[in-house]
Amino acid sequence: MAGRIEVAKKYRIQQHKLFHTVNNNMLNGSSLRRFLTYQPVDGGLGNFMFQSAMLVGCARKNDRIPVRITHDSRLELFEGMDIGFLNRSVLFPNNSRKAQTLGELGPGKFSPDFHNVSSRFPDQAASLSGYGQSWKYFHDASHEIRALLTFKETIQQEAINAILDGLSNLSRRGVLLNRMQPVHVGIHVRRGDIVSDADQVAHGHVAATEEYLLRMALRIQRRYPYAVFFVISNDLDYCRRLFREPNFIFVDGNAAEVDMAIMTFMDVMVMSVGSYSWWSSYLSDAQEVFYFKDWPRNGSDFAEGVAAEDYFFPAWHGDN
Repeated sequence: MAGRIEVAKKYRIQQHKLFHTVNNNMLNGSSLRRFLTYQPVDGGLGNFMFQSAMLVGCARKNDRIPVRITHDSRLELFEGMDIGFLNRSVLFPNNSRKAQTLGELGPGKFSPDFHNVSSRFPDQAASLSGYGQSWKYFHDASHEIRALLTFKETIQQEAINAILDGLSNLSRRGVLLNRMQPVHVGIHVRRGDIVSDADQVAHGHVAATEEYLLRMALRIQRRYPYAVFFVISNDLDYCRRLFREPNFIFVDGNAAEVDMAIMTFMDVMVMSVGSYSWWSSYLSDAQEVFYFKDWPRNGSDFAEGVAAEDYFFPAWHGDN
């Protein structure tokens, strides 16, 4: 953990100096062409992380400085997050923001224009619009993105404590006997609104099936006899009914960022669906990541906006 934190702190200091150097040298708008921002969309932690990574990745591709035009309390969750703020009236004089904005092809599709902003707006600030949910926007700068999105030390410590508490509980019940070196497996199960909200279902959201979740757990258990499963979900009652083996730990009572931090310490990850599951896996130390490939629902409006090769990281393994 200490190594991650130090890298993130150094990165934050570098970005802080870069932003303020450019900002302080701004003369009559001549440096505005150095800046790139985005239009925030509503959403949870995973959506916020995708937009932040998209902004930084595309800024690097266009040799620009990433900036924000809105404040967000979630900035405080990350050790490496120091994206400068500029008032939109400064970035876009004469209310020119709309004319200097590029929109995405779909929420889960890579838009090549985002990597060619400077050819469209060579002498102006520019803005990106959309969810930005594609690894292609930022993976070339993956080391930078991992530094940017390193959780604060207090959050990581809470996560480590939760992992140790879970293992201690298993040990007291005798479950860890003969488990020399347990393999830590994270299982994220998203249900909630994508099961109960009729509009979400109609749009094309679908939860990972019981068959998929149980098959992944069985496959991993056979491969790693000393596996210990950490289950994180917005429906733990469902998970407790589904997973009945004694080596399952149901993580409860934490903030969303702590639960995600727990998953970043896993050796193997089983994703369900959604951006929260995505980032829990991308930022993890996992040697293997499995995802539910029948999302979104085929033929739905949502599916029209998602390209599997753009959304799912190619090193991960799809199953249904």
